Amino acid sequence: MIINIYITFFVVWLILSAAAYRYKKARFGKFLSMLAYILFILGCIELATVFGLYKTTGKWLFKEPYNYNADLFDPHPYLLGVPKKSVQKANYGIVYTHNSSGFRGEEFKAKSDKKRIIAIGGSTTYGVGVSDRQTWPFYLDSLLKDNFEVLNFGIPGHSTVENIILASFYLSDYSPDIVIIQAGLNDLQSLNVPDLASDYSDFHAPTLFGALGFCYHNKLPKSGIVMLSVLFLEKCGWYPVCSFHKMEADYKEKNKKSVNREKALYLYRRNLKTLIAVCKQFNVDIIFVPQILVKESSEKNRLKWWIPYSENESLQEDLIQYNEIVQQVADSSNCIYAKEVSAENWVYADFVDPSHFNPVANSRLAKIISQIILSRNE
Repeated sequence: MIINIYITFFVVWLILSAAAYRYKKARFGKFLSMLAYILFILGCIELATVFGLYKTTGKWLFKEPYNYNADLFDPHPYLLGVPKKSVQKANYGIVYTHNSSGFRGEEFKAKSDKKRIIAIGGSTTYGVGVSDRQTWPFYLDSLLKDNFEVLNFGIPGHSTVENIILASFYLSDYSPDIVIIQAGLNDLQSLNVPDLASDYSDFHAPTLFGALGFCYHNKLPKSGIVMLSVLFLEKCGWYPVCSFHKMEADYKEKNKKSVNREKALYLYRRNLKTLIAVCKQFNVDIIFVPQILVKESSEKNRLKWWIPYSENESLQEDLIQYNEIVQQVADSSNCIYAKEVSAENWVYADFVDPSHFNPVANSRLAKIISQIILSRNE
């Protein structure tokens, strides 16, 4: 996109320069010559600032695409980010629809005569990388047919912290009979974070803020002059620094500090117990669905941007440990743990990216969950 703008700028400058030379003896030609000269100076400054930006940040401006999440999500004071209401957007052929209640998929009523299932989770529940009718909650709704309905409350990036808040304030509005919780991957993000806050606010919160495109950098014109000027103003303290970028700047310094891995595991276990306690207030059955990563997910630093403090080689084993905690907590709380999901033979071809299932895999996942539900409701 930016390269195309630069090419267009260069072509316009060439045309102006040629026209100025053609009419150099006329007054109009002198005006064109001056305009071409100004564009040439601006172009040189832009190129210089692009290189300056690379030297400062280590990133090329043309490799920083616009984050389209900003068109789909809004900042929220408690949940960090939530889907925009009544929005439909197609990104690279993938259709994302949010209903008037601010959840993914078609409209649903506040009350229903059917047994109602609410799916809570992050991007794997929401269905990043697949269209509306290719998410596992949609497939599950189709498989269960007339006796059940499935509402997709998944929100990208949400950890158990946000799951607790969402369950506390939203479940009562929709009176579910079953709550399905798919948690783990977004909590795993905080594993090995130095001095991890008990509410994840020091790392997870600003990361999610940036991932959803809320930082003002995402809304600035993709220009070296503009971006380098903003960075300079930030350095001087004359412009506020986005919490996400401040966290990035602190990364190297934090990475030198000792970490407390056990604290992250303790907090995850605590959050799961709290989430169960909140859900049980509404007299619902609770099903936990494990998250899945395969070996190839962590190769070539594919997930380093989201889980920077963990070693790539151990990511799959770390997630298995998080799933084991889910199973332990579920078993001790008389909840259902869908161990059949972990037992399934998942391969990298089942994913659209390192952590999100493709439509076929979502359909398989939904089938496994449907069999669990139907076997317990016969």
